[in-house]
Amino acid sequence: MNRHRVTTLLVVCQILFSCASTEESKFESYIEEYKAILDKATLPEGEQRKVIRGKVVAIDGNRLALDSLFYQIGRLRAHSPEEVGTVVWLDCRANLVGQYGSRTGPGAFQQTCWVRILSLSERKIVAEKRFSGSPPPEYSSSGGSGDRPDQEILDYLEEFWRE
Repeated sequence: MNRHRVTTLLVVCQILFSCASTEESKFESYIEEYKAILDKATLPEGEQRKVIRGKVVAIDGNRLALDSLFYQIGRLRAHSPEEVGTVVWLDCRANLVGQYGSRTGPGAFQQTCWVRILSLSERKIVAEKRFSGSPPPEYSSSGGSGDRPDQEILDYLEEFWRE
């Protein structure tokens, strides 16, 4: 690769990182508020309501930051905190489901995500569901993990969207 292409690639990466950082900083001060609402919210009895109100922000509950899913939700995505009507709270974990080789061999992990959908206007959890990602690779010499169930979560969110 020539020097010009490398420089161009670096500039593009810096711009993309800068845009993601700017977007994240817009929501940063609201994440604790979302968490406080979630901590007090309850899941209503009976059938879960399948409606998203307003635009969506996706929060990684482990890092208390925007979740990577936020950048994949397309038309549902809030571009400012003022647009947020629905918070998608994700608590994802890598669960040990086996080991490669012997009992002391490297771990085989499967990603699971507990997703809670929070209506800000109602201050209630309107739905929740657990998702499991793909199983880990069958063979690995250094440990392995399956993929996070992002597409399944995105499909689930689409069921809630109403124009």
